[in-house]
Amino acid sequence: MGEERRVRHLQKIRPGMLKRISLSFAGVVLFIRVVAPASGGEVQASSGAQPGTLAERRVTNQFARIRHDPAALRSFLFAFPKGADLHTHLSGAIYAESYIQWAADLPLCIDVSTLTFVDAAAGSTTCNDPVTQRPAAQIPLDPVLYRRLVDAFSMRNWHVARSVGHDQFFDTFVKFDAVLREGRDARANLVGRAVAEITHRAALENVRHLELMWSFDAEIAVSPAGVSWDSDQDFQVLRERLLATGRIKERVGERRRWLDEVNTETRAALGCGTQAVMPGCEVSVRFIAYALRGLPPHQVFAQAMLAFELAASDPRIVGVNLVMPEDWFFSMRDHDLHMRMFRFLRKSYPGVNVALHAGELGLGLVPPETLGLHVRQAIEVGGAQRIGHGTDVMYDRDWAGMLRIMSRRKIAVEISLSSSDVILGTRGEKHPLRQYLRAGVPVVISTDDEGVARSDLTNEYQRAVEEHGVSYRELKEISRNSIEYSFLPAEEKRRIRTELEAAFARFESRVVQSTGGLK
Repeated sequence: MGEERRVRHLQKIRPGMLKRISLSFAGVVLFIRVVAPASGGEVQASSGAQPGTLAERRVTNQFARIRHDPAALRSFLFAFPKGADLHTHLSGAIYAESYIQWAADLPLCIDVSTLTFVDAAAGSTTCNDPVTQRPAAQIPLDPVLYRRLVDAFSMRNWHVARSVGHDQFFDTFVKFDAVLREGRDARANLVGRAVAEITHRAALENVRHLELMWSFDAEIAVSPAGVSWDSDQDFQVLRERLLATGRIKERVGERRRWLDEVNTETRAALGCGTQAVMPGCEVSVRFIAYALRGLPPHQVFAQAMLAFELAASDPRIVGVNLVMPEDWFFSMRDHDLHMRMFRFLRKSYPGVNVALHAGELGLGLVPPETLGLHVRQAIEVGGAQRIGHGTDVMYDRDWAGMLRIMSRRKIAVEISLSSSDVILGTRGEKHPLRQYLRAGVPVVISTDDEGVARSDLTNEYQRAVEEHGVSYRELKEISRNSIEYSFLPAEEKRRIRTELEAAFARFESRVVQSTGGLK
């Protein structure tokens, strides 16, 4: 009887209603198929096109077999040609072990109460305070102190129960800053060794190009007297003051000569041009100069102007940026002002490239109504050609429109999954990586601060696969993007693109051979 009543009930349903139910169900199925990533195999690239060459198809199949095998996946991705790392802070890319060795060589002292490197007594190797300080040369003799320093200079052994990841991450820079002394007093010999360390690691991972962020002078400033910050006229007044004093031109000359020294030290450390040449000599290196957004506005403007002047005058410096945590007081209060500064400076230096940290924020870190604003302002006001992190983009009130703008204008987003995890607690499906890919926004995978994060570019690619289902074809597109959206000159970009395609062919041939020609 129950079955008969059900049949009679269905017969009473009007045909139009059945059609609407059928269409609604089809819409739900379509939504699931478009939005939900595949759970058991390859997540296809947004174009839906099938892999081209036979070798690529076979490697795609092999990749599907190992994507859930972490050890095999690491080996696969380590050998995978990765193009470029476009978002890496030079000082944050150095591993703690190197800082400890260099501090001993200088020599410096370590304040054991704060775990911070400090200068020794003037003209001496003796520490200023023998009670709280010890010579850095003694650190290797004390295993407990050694491991405490490695942990203090990085996220190694960090746990949320002991400290806030955001604070642990950014506090590390103060602790080891006395080694490189980022800014005008930076030691060219050690910066050269630092660049050598980074490029050597990059070469081992099949990375062809690096764009390293660095502060070329954190102390330059201009008087804000009589400036209201209301219009471009205020910025013009400040620019004329800086040019009139001659300090900007003087610093540009100093920094260019300093960069010559860094290049010499880097080549010497890598053995370039000798029989002991190291792979890092083949890696292309450029710099991005930046201003510190966490300072008062007149200092930010002066530093930004110097960065633009450097980028306009030296081909080794290919762009400008703003750094420091976005949630700090001046960073939040003056974000719109900073973007207007960059808009003005872009007009004054039209050939200079701009990449901006924007949207490295999350719920709870700042008031919720301020989330989702910085990416849009960086693009629409600051003129950013690349966005660093972009983690809070889904808080934008028209996030779909924002993603369309980035896709249409080809504004790449630099994704650094490990730093987003430890700084913001944004990981897995909470991270908008899949939304960027789905919208057709050019994505590049970067390290941010591989020494502090205790990561490398291979690990960042692996997290993209394991946490976001990135497919083999998407990996290749991400790698290609890293060259396409670099700030390299067109001719050099073409050369490296050609080298990358040849590297893909060699890599796929080796994978096919090693797997016995699996189909």
